[in-house]
Amino acid sequence: MRILPRNRWLRRGFYVLLLILLSAGSLFGYGYFMYCQSRAYEDRMLAELKQVDPDWTLEQIVANFPEVPDVKNGSKKIESIFYNFSVTSEDLGHYAVASSSALPYRVKIEEFKLESEKEIEEELIQLRKLVNSPQRKTPILWGYNIRSYGKGFQSSDGTFLSLEPSRLIWDARRQTLLNAPDLSIEDLRAFLIGPQFLSTEGLSTNLFVTRVWELRSVVALEEVLSCSLPSSEVVAKLQIEMERILEQNPLVDCLRFERAEKFKQMQQKSEECGQVGQWPGNLSKQELRKYLMQLRYPIYAPADRASMLEEMTKLIEQVKSNSPQVRASLTEMEKQMEKIRTRHGMFDVDFFPDIPASKWLSHDWMPPHCAMLRHDLNWKANLRCAITALAAERYRQSKNRWPENWEELVPEYLQEVPEDPWSDKPLRMRKTEEGLTIYSVGANGVDDGGLPEVLKTKLDIGFRLFNPEKRKSLTEEKPQKP
Repeated sequence: MRILPRNRWLRRGFYVLLLILLSAGSLFGYGYFMYCQSRAYEDRMLAELKQVDPDWTLEQIVANFPEVPDVKNGSKKIESIFYNFSVTSEDLGHYAVASSSALPYRVKIEEFKLESEKEIEEELIQLRKLVNSPQRKTPILWGYNIRSYGKGFQSSDGTFLSLEPSRLIWDARRQTLLNAPDLSIEDLRAFLIGPQFLSTEGLSTNLFVTRVWELRSVVALEEVLSCSLPSSEVVAKLQIEMERILEQNPLVDCLRFERAEKFKQMQQKSEECGQVGQWPGNLSKQELRKYLMQLRYPIYAPADRASMLEEMTKLIEQVKSNSPQVRASLTEMEKQMEKIRTRHGMFDVDFFPDIPASKWLSHDWMPPHCAMLRHDLNWKANLRCAITALAAERYRQSKNRWPENWEELVPEYLQEVPEDPWSDKPLRMRKTEEGLTIYSVGANGVDDGGLPEVLKTKLDIGFRLFNPEKRKSLTEEKPQKP
């Protein structure tokens, strides 16, 4: 019985068709095998993640977010204060924003004169009362409304950034010139509390703004202590407040939220790639590669999501335990980013031809999280330097000299020797002709001496304290523009 046709052209057509069917079957089989492997990887990671963090999904995070009645909502307290007064940050000038000159420096009190001085005094009294609020860390919906996730992230009423209590920074500098340094310290305490009310736990945008405010309080504190002598009692209160803030670890909540959000976005992207339309016509070589990647991606999407979950969970556990491995992870991510920049000259594009399909979307979480980790280490270094400087200032007031080593501060003035987050060693302490400098080696990991010019260029991160006679000898000068 003859199976093949007698006509040789028909036979050739049959062979071609058979070859096509075999190739298609092989491709389908390979794709199915890779999808099964990819799905198995994701299932394994989801099972492990459920053991480590049962409520890790975006829906569970949102569901667990507590409702806060207005009477206990810290943001409402600040709103009621700010909306009842007409003075704005713009009315206060640049002294509400940043230090205008190299320290030590003392400007004229006339620079702080306001037409609405009585009103600002009443507002400041209300803001200072925040330090006595019983509800300190109020989780509120602010900046982004995460409960409207199904509709997409929505901006709030636009008041998030406008409610910055910078008038407290302005008044801290003013009270220093009025020889009321204790009131300056109280202003800084209230300034530290304000952002705590305005932060929604888990949102990186809000954490970034909160920490910027906290770092601004450190800058203002260094300026206040450079030209005044506040009492040991108020200095101790501010130190306790800063230690409380440092003990918190909100970056963990932020990374958990980022992980859950990224997972949801990757699922949506995979569904979109599975619905790629017809051939789009003339394409560049780069666009053609991207189009083919979109066709292939659904097979590898589970592995891509699993890879993201594995890497981010590892990072979250490191941050949660304050492990030194965080620096190693940061270094490794920065090396990978540098390789991509070297090959492509940029990072902010949506497709790299040499990124495998199993890493197509998971690779782009590195840039924002590198920035988050670097900012977190700098924040810890700055805050620890400020806390240690406050302890050293209290020691000087008690002993009439600067401490010689950490043993003189621990445990009476500090709970423990402060660790430098950028190294495996304690913070550095260096005596100078003008006083004492507490500093971290910074991101380069090299002790550059903590000198003023080095601190200015941020090779090291530090806090300078000046001798009492240096502070008292300052005369008022014409202010320099920042």
